[in-house]
Amino acid sequence: MLKSLLRIAIVLALITVVSWPFLSDDRKKLLSDMASGEINWQQLQLVNPFTDKTLVRAGPLVGRINQQIGSTDLGKELLAGLHGPQQYRCEPVATRDIRDTSAAKIYRWQDEKGRWHFGDDNRAASQQAEEVGDRYQSKYQYFTLRLLGDDKQLPAFSRDKISAETKQIFTVLSDALAVDYLRQVDLNIRLVASQNDFQQLRDQVAPNLQTNTGFYSTANNEAVIWQAPDSEFMHGVIRHEASHVIMAGLYGYPPVWVNEGIAEYFELLSVQSNAKTIKPNKAWLDHLRQGGTMPLQQYLQLSASDWYAGDQQQMYATAWSLVYFFMAQPERKQFFATMLATMAKNKCQLFASADYMQAHYAQGVAGLQRDWQQWLHTRVNKHYY
Repeated sequence: MLKSLLRIAIVLALITVVSWPFLSDDRKKLLSDMASGEINWQQLQLVNPFTDKTLVRAGPLVGRINQQIGSTDLGKELLAGLHGPQQYRCEPVATRDIRDTSAAKIYRWQDEKGRWHFGDDNRAASQQAEEVGDRYQSKYQYFTLRLLGDDKQLPAFSRDKISAETKQIFTVLSDALAVDYLRQVDLNIRLVASQNDFQQLRDQVAPNLQTNTGFYSTANNEAVIWQAPDSEFMHGVIRHEASHVIMAGLYGYPPVWVNEGIAEYFELLSVQSNAKTIKPNKAWLDHLRQGGTMPLQQYLQLSASDWYAGDQQQMYATAWSLVYFFMAQPERKQFFATMLATMAKNKCQLFASADYMQAHYAQGVAGLQRDWQQWLHTRVNKHYY
């Protein structure tokens, strides 16, 4: 064991010595701080200290943001980056058994128009709020929701919408996971009304990111969201970042393509009464169909730093498409469920996606490449749950 650690230390030292003359002053300071212990290296494992490439991507909701604020200087800045790379430490966040419902309280209250509301936070309720947990409590509780920061400035019923959509994310995942592997997580969403305040908080918590809309902090177990003027866009960001919180609780440190692919998948979730649909991401489909694809043998073996340093439209489009591909058909969904269960059993262990596909998918990675390519060029329909 000591010999292995010594070899690793020697290799890292050699790499640093050889690369040192080519590094910027900022990169040199970063490595010095990491070596001295002033920076926790675990918080930086998705950041490549030898590259200055930043995340820039354009998602399907850019058009609506552009209509709202794209003509302003602030809007042009915001369009430069929708989401930042998610920084994870290899430490699963605290979770509980989903059968643990003792801590949950559900309140019912009526607004001035006579409409009934339910929620687990009585701050938004009237003084006549009634606790009805015993009558309405579910057998399982998948998350506890806390809205932090500027939540009082949210549009009406936003809290209900966030809670309902997050519950549906768990409902969809429960189709792909055995109940034993579902865990109750603390879903902490910090809402920031001012773009300046958001950027200041981002620089304090995640200084290596350049996102202007949302990010997930493992250290604080918080999804930090800017309250964009387009509420539909903001809720898409919340669904995306909430998915990262859930993934951290269930899997610890999943492959980047799984983590971002699932977040992209649920970003387009729509809930109407008891019906929920997830529509295909037309922007990502068009990008893959028109711009070509990376061989999956190569893509599935990318390290986290290489993934985030690559062409971000290509990376995100491929991640979204693989998740949508697996969730589109019962046999493929079962395959994906088994793979996710394997990750859940082995939290914090690196998962070799290419090796797993080669060993378990019909005809290995070549078979997956063939089936995925065929699916890309067929009609892609909404998913109904």
